[in-house]
Amino acid sequence: MIIEFENSLEDYSKSSREILKKYFFNTILASAGIASIITFFTVSIIGLNFDWLETCLIFLVSTIIITFLYNLKTAYNGYTIRKIVSKNSLFLGKKIIITDEDGLNYGSQNKKYEWSSIKKMDNLPNYIYLILHNNTSILINKKGLQNSEINNFVRELSDNIIVKKTFLEKITSKKLYKLGFLGFIPNFGLLAGIVLIFEGFIRKDNKMKLIGLAGIFFTPLFWYFFLNSDFHERHLIQFTDHRLNEVVKDLEFYKSKKGQYPDSLGQLKSKNKFFFDEEFFSDEFDFKKSKPARFYYKKTDKDYVLKSFGPDLILDTKDDIYPEL
Repeated sequence: MIIEFENSLEDYSKSSREILKKYFFNTILASAGIASIITFFTVSIIGLNFDWLETCLIFLVSTIIITFLYNLKTAYNGYTIRKIVSKNSLFLGKKIIITDEDGLNYGSQNKKYEWSSIKKMDNLPNYIYLILHNNTSILINKKGLQNSEINNFVRELSDNIIVKKTFLEKITSKKLYKLGFLGFIPNFGLLAGIVLIFEGFIRKDNKMKLIGLAGIFFTPLFWYFFLNSDFHERHLIQFTDHRLNEVVKDLEFYKSKKGQYPDSLGQLKSKNKFFFDEEFFSDEFDFKKSKPARFYYKKTDKDYVLKSFGPDLILDTKDDIYPEL
């Protein structure tokens, strides 16, 4: 088969934009998957208090940054190719491709490319983009070609190019559906859901998209019901009560050494290395303003006031927790 076409410098710029446009949505999905991992480790491993607004903000910002960096890399690659082409006229002008059973012959020098040397074909709206294993590429302008020529050429390329399948591509859709069971595991279900939605778009499988979407929605629903459950409330009260009692012991120990109670809980840090300054406030305004704040402490003439918010996470309400000692 013989294909004749003509490339200009502007064609290389337009093809780069078409590649960006074609893969933009997939880039967002991939970035969202990476952002989910970043968010999970940031919130769970580093130990930030769970807050929907902060969690969503971390996820959104991470997704935007990763998407921007990926597309910036693609745009830069397009700029680099355009710069190389502008300095070498061999890439411009009229070209001819002749295909046979072994591969294709390209350009005025009739350079031979075996089918095994071609890594991938991108069938863009106005161009056919061949990516080779040696990190070079061949751009074919569709302008001036008949639809039948384009279809036959694309079909021949598809039949002869040996594309190495990714790990997920080797898995059948029926087996991939089972990944949806991970959706019942909070947080991990987010990752599984994103993978399924991503593959669902690639395979044009609506069932896979729905399973992935269900897996993504399960995590926020789980945490919503868990954080509002009686079990979580009891656990929060028990944990906070234990911490308050420990603080009381430290306060009494401090008084036995200094003869008076400290002005702030931060002064106990020298006696207890496990104290975290950001969790203890003696000023009520700071307590209300700061999400991580857990204990409210205020020194009085002869005693002190020590308490914590309850399950409603609001200070000075009926469910406030006081030490039992």
